[in-house]
Amino acid sequence: MRRVALRALMAVGFIVVGAAHIGSPDTWFEGSAGPYRVLVHVRSPGVIPAVADISVRVYESAQETPPVTVSASVNKFDAAGTPPPPEAAGPVLGDPELHTVSLWVMSGGSNSVKINVAGAKGSGSVVVPAAFVAYRRLALDGPLAMALALVGLVLFAGIVSIAGAAASEASLAPGATVDVARRKRGRLAMAIASVVLASAIVGGRLWWKAEDASYRRSIFRPMTAVASVDDSGAPNAIDLRITDSGWVASRNEAHGPGSRRSGYTPMIPDHGKLMHMFVISDDLRAFAHLHPSTSDTVRFSAWRPPLPGGAYHVYGDVVHESGFAQTLTSPLALPGRTAEPSSGSRGDDSWHVSVVPVTSAASSDRETMIRWDRGNAQLVAGAPARLRFTVTDLSGSPVALEPYMGMAAHAVVLRDDRSVFIHLHPSGTVPMAAKRSFDLRSASDTVAGTLSRRVTATDSAASAAHAGMTMGNVVSFPYAFPSAGNYRIWVQVKRNGSVVTGAFDAEVN
Repeated sequence: MRRVALRALMAVGFIVVGAAHIGSPDTWFEGSAGPYRVLVHVRSPGVIPAVADISVRVYESAQETPPVTVSASVNKFDAAGTPPPPEAAGPVLGDPELHTVSLWVMSGGSNSVKINVAGAKGSGSVVVPAAFVAYRRLALDGPLAMALALVGLVLFAGIVSIAGAAASEASLAPGATVDVARRKRGRLAMAIASVVLASAIVGGRLWWKAEDASYRRSIFRPMTAVASVDDSGAPNAIDLRITDSGWVASRNEAHGPGSRRSGYTPMIPDHGKLMHMFVISDDLRAFAHLHPSTSDTVRFSAWRPPLPGGAYHVYGDVVHESGFAQTLTSPLALPGRTAEPSSGSRGDDSWHVSVVPVTSAASSDRETMIRWDRGNAQLVAGAPARLRFTVTDLSGSPVALEPYMGMAAHAVVLRDDRSVFIHLHPSGTVPMAAKRSFDLRSASDTVAGTLSRRVTATDSAASAAHAGMTMGNVVSFPYAFPSAGNYRIWVQVKRNGSVVTGAFDAEVN
């Protein structure tokens, strides 16, 4: 009933802001829950508190007898907190591998969804980090507002008339007529009731406006940052400086440890890097995946690869100790530099400049081909997308891939209007550092900084084995495009010590 009331009272007004990514708030995770391989999809409600819909696909479980059982629970990142009891997920009619459940999310921020699976093969569980934040405001639509206003007028008139009748006729004997004095008393009661009800309505409206203003302030916005080019040295550097006042103040040692004013916990490395920086031209031709250095987690500086000059946007992915991940973004104007379309890598850093858009096969390496095995199926917004890629040599023979920062592959999805940006792995949208922060936390981790040291010590650069991935020449990414439009997808793998990048265009209906 509460869920119905939420939907009935408000209509959707969307604000394109996400937590871990931009415009793509849902969580996708593929991994192991004990002996079972699962695909978890957590649909972010976009408002807090609200209901999150969770789907769990248990692979190769359709024929098991008795059927597998699945349960789930949502737990706030709180080392001293007690997780709630799990709720059973029901199977979907016609698809015995798929189970769904809806869970209430009562507080925003870094949460996790714990999935429990039990069956003939045994039992197991997996913790999936999920950042639940308010990123949209639900507004009252016109028809519903008019209907509620009409009902309110009827109730207002009814209460006023009841008050008048009670004052003038309640003590009358049956069949007696209302005299002038009683009629005046009834009118006075109606006037008083009207004033009281009008005052309650005005007070309620003021309260509602205050709550609405508070909610507007709570809508999530990533930390602000400004990108620039530092040409003081050789080679030039691309800087991304965090300008969020709370974060900058919390990083300033002069304020002391007790003066932390930021709502964020310290940053932790993901795949061995405190930040994954993506520099993408506004025409989507040029792309770079960089890993800047920092001495204060305020200014991040990366070398500038041979990208052509022009208008760009910088995206910086960071993960906090609590498991909360966010993407910082800023426009950037790269000074004029003529460069032929080229690609390359230096360590874990890489860049790629496309010649023409491609839809089936691409490569930044003269000896490697990345092919999108998309088949003939159309891409539909909200439906699981077939993001499956095969890596071969130029003759079509499979090639041996190497772990790229602990993963079989990386991918970036960007809509052409920049309203959607997401960094994907074969395990899904979940940063492995966020998962480790939930896996490693204990009841003693109540002081900021204690857990981050353990996460850093067991850095997620070895996350391929952690996620149960195998290194073949086929990589896939669990994901669903959140909206229709034109997208560019960059897929990155590592071979012979070099990062190979393929760029693909996608039209989503």
